[in-house]
Amino acid sequence: MYADHTHKRDIPHKVRFNRTLDRILTKAANRAQMQHATYLHELIEWAVENGAIEALSKEGTESSAA
Repeated sequence: MYADHTHKRDIPHKVRFNRTLDRILTKAANRAQMQHATYLHELIEWAVENGAIEALSKEGTESSAA
């Protein structure tokens, strides 16, 4: 692998890329899930306040009855 073995690094890397990437990806996924949940919560609150859910439920019963 090395033309000259003195070029080989004797000290192992202190950064473990797999652990580091796993930790970064886990944090990013948790953050994305929280942001997604917050967005959905705000959307549902808006829909309740503006009567959109009631309108949808009324439309759903009318269309299924027809």
